[in-house]
Amino acid sequence: MTYYETTLVVDSILEESATKEKIQHYVDLFVEHGAEILQVDHRGVRKLAYDIKGKDGTWRSQADYTFIYYNAPGSAVAPVEALMKLDEDVLRFMTVRPRYEPPFETPDEAPEPPEAPEAPAEETPTNATEDTSTEEKAEPAAAESPDEAVADSSDDSEEEEK
Repeated sequence: MTYYETTLVVDSILEESATKEKIQHYVDLFVEHGAEILQVDHRGVRKLAYDIKGKDGTWRSQADYTFIYYNAPGSAVAPVEALMKLDEDVLRFMTVRPRYEPPFETPDEAPEPPEAPEAPAEETPTNATEDTSTEEKAEPAAAESPDEAVADSSDDSEEEEK
């Protein structure tokens, strides 16, 4: 089976429950066609890069974004995309087959964050303006421009000629 990512852009006029039902409908269609769903990433309502005309003829500047990550045979994608194309509530969709498959972790597999060791309390200096660092600060070297170097060498040669 091949790894796919489908981006689904649904009209934001729909209520949240209707949007979730529509997304679940397409997820179920992928499963019916033999796909193994890895993750459904619902990003919510976002501003569109450009306005898209909705089914009622008004222009939309926002839409609901969802990313569906799944493994499926190649024959599973086309029938679901055909149904998305006919659905007036789906403003845009795009399916890609990336070169990589990112690792998805279920909540059971997620590693627990390591506990930070307790650091001993450090004493703060009584005078905050006092510099407590022991490093010596290097003075910046004066950069000599090439013109100055040439001028210095020409002065030396003139003095030698005399």
